[in-house]
Order: sequence, then C-alpha cells, then structure tokens
Amino acid sequence: MIRPCVLVVNDDVHLAESVRRLLIAEGYDAHVTHDGFAAIQAAAGERQTDLILLDLFMPGLDGWGFLERRALNPTLRDTPVLVWSVGSPEDLERARQLGATECMSRVGCGPDGLLARVAQLVNEAPERAH
Repeated sequence: MIRPCVLVVNDDVHLAESVRRLLIAEGYDAHVTHDGFAAIQAAAGERQTDLILLDLFMPGLDGWGFLERRALNPTLRDTPVLVWSVGSPEDLERARQLGATECMSRVGCGPDGLLARVAQLVNEAPERAH
C-alpha cells in the first residue's frame, strides 16, 4: 500500500523535522524542504505529493511566492496546500486568495489539530495520476 506523501515546507529546520517525524509516525511518507524553490522541485518530482504543508515566512521564495507559482504550474495546481504559519488573519486570508486549500495558525494548534486537518485534506484530495 502506498502511503500518502506530505511535503513539509518550512525554514525552521527543527520544527520541520519534528513535523516530519510526527507525520511518519502517523503513517505518512513525509519530506522536508526549507524554501519555496526547493518545494516546487520536490512537489513536481517523480513521487506524487498528496499534500503540501506550507509556511508563509521563509527566505528565498516565501509561501506567497510559492502559491503564485503553483497557480501557474499544471503539475502542482491540483495538489492541496495547507498553510500552517504564524501569520495574522490578514496573512492567512491573502494565502487563501492565492489558492491555499486551507489555512491554520500555528499559534494554539497542537499536533492533534494539525494531524486531524492533514488527514482530512489527504482523504478529500481527488485521485491524481502522476
């Protein structure tokens, strides 16, 4: 059985690795990149990405830039994106307008809340051939 693949995109190396380990413990195949440029390459790679867990604030290509480029990329545009960031409500709304599937503040969101939303989005995602 192929495990759903989640790409964690966050420049906080320790947080990204903690989330990756959490996802693996829950049965996901999880990978990490630390900026939007690397995320585009990883998500468009050979292995299907079922969900992108995206931070907004990163050096290089930030989360908003990633969302703008994703909208123009036929390989990526159907991949659900869960923005999980410390942004303000206005930041999260901007991410929604740029095409994020869902936005959650990291503030006050524990592992159980994150895992529940990841599971829901992975289960709702339409089957995509890769």
